[in-house]
Amino acid sequence: MAKNIDREFENAVDRWMRSEFRDSQEAHSTFGIRHSKKQLMVEGKVENSTSNSELHIKAWGVNNNNVRFCAGEVSGSAELGLLSNFNGFLRRCGMNDAHLRPVTRGYIRPLPTKDDGQTLENMSESPLFEWELPDDLKEDLLAASKVKGCVVGVAIETDLDLMINTDGGHIVQDNHSYVAMIAARSTSKPDHIIERHISFRPRAIEDLVVKKIAPLYDSVIDVSLERRLDDCSNASELAEEMREIVKERSKYQIKINGGQYALAMPTHLPAHEGIGHLCESIWNVPRPHLGAQDLVRKPKFQGDFPESSLTISDEPKLKLDGLYLRGTKEHDSEGYPTKKQTLIYHGQPTGNRLGSRFSYGGNLGNGICNETEAFPMPRMHLTKAEADPEGPRSLKTLCDQADTPVIVSYGDSGQVYPISSLINYSTPLARLHSTPTEDYLYKGGKLIAIKTPFTTAQLAYPLVASIIVGHEDLNCVSWAANCGKWNPGSGRADPVKTAQVGPLCLMPGTSILPLERRRGQKPYFRYIKPALRDQPRPRRKA
Repeated sequence: MAKNIDREFENAVDRWMRSEFRDSQEAHSTFGIRHSKKQLMVEGKVENSTSNSELHIKAWGVNNNNVRFCAGEVSGSAELGLLSNFNGFLRRCGMNDAHLRPVTRGYIRPLPTKDDGQTLENMSESPLFEWELPDDLKEDLLAASKVKGCVVGVAIETDLDLMINTDGGHIVQDNHSYVAMIAARSTSKPDHIIERHISFRPRAIEDLVVKKIAPLYDSVIDVSLERRLDDCSNASELAEEMREIVKERSKYQIKINGGQYALAMPTHLPAHEGIGHLCESIWNVPRPHLGAQDLVRKPKFQGDFPESSLTISDEPKLKLDGLYLRGTKEHDSEGYPTKKQTLIYHGQPTGNRLGSRFSYGGNLGNGICNETEAFPMPRMHLTKAEADPEGPRSLKTLCDQADTPVIVSYGDSGQVYPISSLINYSTPLARLHSTPTEDYLYKGGKLIAIKTPFTTAQLAYPLVASIIVGHEDLNCVSWAANCGKWNPGSGRADPVKTAQVGPLCLMPGTSILPLERRRGQKPYFRYIKPALRDQPRPRRKA
C-alpha cells in the first residue's frame, strides 16, 4: 500500500528551517520517515509479527564557522497523520522551542545546491510504501521454516528522507531495505546455530518477487569445502543444507591454542574494517569534534606497498543481479551526490579519502548518519573487494597456500583501532553479542569445528601486502551488516545500513588469542534465538 505525502509538508519544513536558522549563513534540514515490519516464521507459521514507525527531523546551521544543531523524533507508533499538522509534529518531537546547541568550530564546506547534480523531486511524487510480502515469496520462506530446527525472520523497512537547504537544494531519497534471515540449530546441541542473510534495497513493491530473489541465494557466504550453499535456488534448499552443515558441525569439535595462524574469511570484512575506516578523512589530522584524538597526526596508508591483486573501493550505487544492495544511496546525508571511490588499487593506496562537510578534507559524498541526534560523519556506503582473476578458485586451494595452521571463519563483525591500525575479529562467545559465526580448523584437507572462543589481532598495513585474494568463484556478500561507528552528536554508536562484497581471502600472520568463558556467561542471541531454543529437543535413549 502506498501513501502520498502532502507537498505542503515539504514547504512547512523549509519555512521552519529558515525561521530557526535565520541568522545563519547556511542551513540544512532533514525530515525522515521510517516504518519497519518484522515477522518470525516457525514450523510453517508466522509466530510473531511486529511493526514500528518513526518520524524524525534534524537541522544544523552555520554562522561564522559556528555550527548549531538540533534534532527530535516521534517513534513507537508515529501516525502519518502528523504530517498534516507540522506544528503538532514539532511539539511531539519536543522541538516546540528552539534548543540549538553548538557542535564545532572549524572549516565548513559550502552546502550543496541545485547545481551540484541534485535531483529535484516533489515530496508528493515520492510515496511511502507499506509493504506486504508477495504470496510467492511468503510461501518460499514459510516452506523454509518447516525444515526441522530452522527459523526464518523477515524485516521490511521503509525509509524516506527529505533533505532541504537554504541554497535551493531539495532532495527526496528512499533507502528501503528487505532482509530475510534463515537460522538452523543442531537438535543435539541447541547452542550450535548458524545463520545466513539475504537483503537488498527494493525500489518498488515489484522488486519483492521470487524470480528476482532466488538468484541472490547464490551469494550467501559459504565456508564449506564443497560450496554446498552456492547451488541452492530457494530458501527451502538453503535451510536443508544449513541443517546438514550444523548437524555435521556438532558431531566433533576441537580446542585450539593461541599463536600464529592464517585466517581464511570473506575479504570484505578486513577491507571494511582495516582499510575503509582508515581511509576516512578524520584520521588524517586531529579532529576532536568528530572523535579523532590528538594522537592522529599522519595520513593513513602512506609509503611504499608491494603490488598485489588487492583492490578495494567504496561503491554507493553497486547492483547485484540488477538489484541495489542494502545501504546503496544516490546522495549522502548531507545532500551531496555519491560516487565510487577506489581506496586500494592493485595493492597501492590511491590517496582517496572519504569525507564530509565537517571533516577538513577528503572527497564529499560520504557524510552519513542514521540516528536522529547523530550528525553526518565520513562513512562507507558499500565496501567492495575485487576478485583476483588468477587467485585460488576453491577454499581448499586457498587454504593450501598457507605455511601455518589455517582457521576458516564466517566472520560477521570486527573493529579497527585507528591510531595503531590494529584489526580485531572475535567469535560471538567472546563478544557476547552479534550473530553466530562459524570457525573451523583446516586440517588434513578437512574442516573441523572449533570449540574455543577466541579473538584475533592483525595490523592493517602488513595485511595489504600479504593478503591472498580468491577468484570470483569464491565471491560472497555480507548482506545485513550495520556499521556502528561512534558519533559525537549522539554520544553513542550510530548504526548505518551497509553491505560488503568480495571473495574469500587468506590472511597470513594472524595472531589468535583463546578466551575463557566465565561461569554463567551465555552467548547473546537476537530475537530469533529464543524461538530456536524453544523448539522440542530430542529425547535421550534410556
